[in-house]
Amino acid sequence: MNYKKWFKIISYLFLGSSISIFISIPFINYTSESWYDKSPISPPAFIFAPMWGSLFFLIFLSIKELVKHKELKHSFWLFSTQLLLNFAWGLLFNYYKSLVLSAISLIFAWFFILATLTEFRRISKKAGYLLLPYSSWVSIAVIVSLSNAFVN
Repeated sequence: MNYKKWFKIISYLFLGSSISIFISIPFINYTSESWYDKSPISPPAFIFAPMWGSLFFLIFLSIKELVKHKELKHSFWLFSTQLLLNFAWGLLFNYYKSLVLSAISLIFAWFFILATLTEFRRISKKAGYLLLPYSSWVSIAVIVSLSNAFVN
């Protein structure tokens, strides 16, 4: 398996996602009603699009930095696992509307994000540091998700 090739493909998906998020910001309806009671620590809705757009761009830069190196197999699997767990959060939260299961998946994603950051940093300090905002945001998201699950 050519991990460098897959990482490059993924990196451009993140770049494209980042660009599309930023383009869509003016058209997002932030006033929609929520299906759950939000905890007092939930951030305002208008924060999410610019934050995720910025995080996706930093993830893109991190991967671009990482693929300059050869040791990518372990990094690829860690990155893919955290990405799938993060995707699972969205599915569990938005489609299945399960605050508890989505919080659990986010906790697992958080551990894999930290493992990915550590692995990226081992290979390239710059690639690892570029993931710090992502891990910080997900750290906050874990607290908010647990808080929302508790409130409901």
